[in-house]
Amino acid sequence: MFYKKSLQKLILLSLVATFCISNAIISQAQYSIGSSIGSYGSGNGEFDNPKGINVDIYDNIYVADTDNNRIQVFRDNGTHVRSIGSQGTGDGEFNNPEGVAVDVFGNIYVADTGNDRIQKFDSTGVFILKFGSNGTGDGEFDNPTDIETDADGSIYVVDTNNDRVQIFSTTGTFVTKFGSNGSGNGQFNEPSGIHVDLDGNIYVSDRLNYRVQVFDNDGTYDSQFGSYGSDYSQFLSPRGLVSDTYGGLQVADDSLSRVKNFSYGMESQYMDSLVSKVEDVTMNSSGDLLIVNSDLDKVQIYTGGYTVRSWGYSAELIQQIGENSEYYNTFSSPKGVAFDDNKNVYIVDPGNGNVAKYDSTGMNSGGIYGSFSSPVDIAIGGSEDIYISDMSDHKIYQYNSFGSLVKEIG
Repeated sequence: MFYKKSLQKLILLSLVATFCISNAIISQAQYSIGSSIGSYGSGNGEFDNPKGINVDIYDNIYVADTDNNRIQVFRDNGTHVRSIGSQGTGDGEFNNPEGVAVDVFGNIYVADTGNDRIQKFDSTGVFILKFGSNGTGDGEFDNPTDIETDADGSIYVVDTNNDRVQIFSTTGTFVTKFGSNGSGNGQFNEPSGIHVDLDGNIYVSDRLNYRVQVFDNDGTYDSQFGSYGSDYSQFLSPRGLVSDTYGGLQVADDSLSRVKNFSYGMESQYMDSLVSKVEDVTMNSSGDLLIVNSDLDKVQIYTGGYTVRSWGYSAELIQQIGENSEYYNTFSSPKGVAFDDNKNVYIVDPGNGNVAKYDSTGMNSGGIYGSFSSPVDIAIGGSEDIYISDMSDHKIYQYNSFGSLVKEIG
């Protein structure tokens, strides 16, 4: 599914929030900071080193407020609803909880990390049950840090210091486990995050192996991606994960201070330098990204809603509209982006005074050219005509699908 901006949105440029995409990045939407929840403290709506985050089917927000030993619940507009828990070892009490999940019935599951157990609450925060204790046996934990549920109600727990994932029923009965210490396929070195997509695929952040591993719904190893480093498709400390409905997987890397997006094995650093210490990430029904920022003691909400994709530095420019041809394959403050029905992508690059065009595979098929002073946005019309706004010229340029100028508006 490819996204087309309307011509109306193109004209209302002053209302469009943009952010700079780094070298050779292609996106279907541009994420920008929308709002944030919280500040440092222990009152309602305040946090002390928050770690985990999740949303329910109604977009209510659940935050593991780790050093305050509680879970805080918010409406999608940031209004505080309730707090669950306090410090301790009793039922409904926590010791540095790091993970939180919500099932389709609204039940809340908490990775009570310091108490080496899982606790389950109803949607109002009333304690239901607990399971687990310290150890290495089935159903025992050593520092459980993240938790996830699937559509069937199964519970997945990242048992970090035991280097494994354990799966339980809704009543806390042990079902199975997978993983062991090591660097081979299906092995872990301090796993730290987990996500189960709508197809039942299990994604695990294998933190000190600097990768994400993918498993099928019974824990059978499927594939992996990532390696050590700060370049494309690399990690220093992968943690929270979430998938979107467009085939993308967002991975929070707290040491790189960024959230990365992976799609079909390709990666984009589209949140680079916009967040500091990112612990976890989730996505609401509108496609907004919610990020736990433990340095700022905030939940940051980034608006957007479409998958970000990248061919990295290996992308091959096939067409370019504009001047400064010596800047092929690089960008300077790119802003607007649009896709046509043939899955070509157009990226407006005002810093270089051009619009670059790529096809879906990066294969070269010729070039078309124009001349712009400060292009800032682009839209594709129903007849595949291309409309480019130039802020300095105060004009909109219309090109046909072959790259020929049709007319100037304004």
